[in-house]
Amino acid sequence: MAFGFVCMDTLCSVMLVSWPYLWESPFRFLQVFQFMSDNPTVLPVLFGDQVYRAYDLPRRYLPFFLLFTLTEFVWPLFSLGLVAAYLKIKTDFPKLIQICLFLPGL
Repeated sequence: MAFGFVCMDTLCSVMLVSWPYLWESPFRFLQVFQFMSDNPTVLPVLFGDQVYRAYDLPRRYLPFFLLFTLTEFVWPLFSLGLVAAYLKIKTDFPKLIQICLFLPGL
């Protein structure tokens, strides 16, 4: 339980340090989030010698972007995370079902 609070504190601290718009007042996060989400995305994106609108990118854009922008160190860690998640689900499957059934009721 304490580990979760440490993780949340760390994540909130990193978000505050890396998001300059919140430096003025960190307590207006929802207002900042709403302002940032209201920006229209009509920027042109050059991908594969063609210009696409940001809302009209082909399906192959995201896999290509992830493959060529993430470092080599990320992929083994991602694979280890998948294996760890599989083993956790395999051993705690009834608990996972309970959590999945409980979450929609929140």
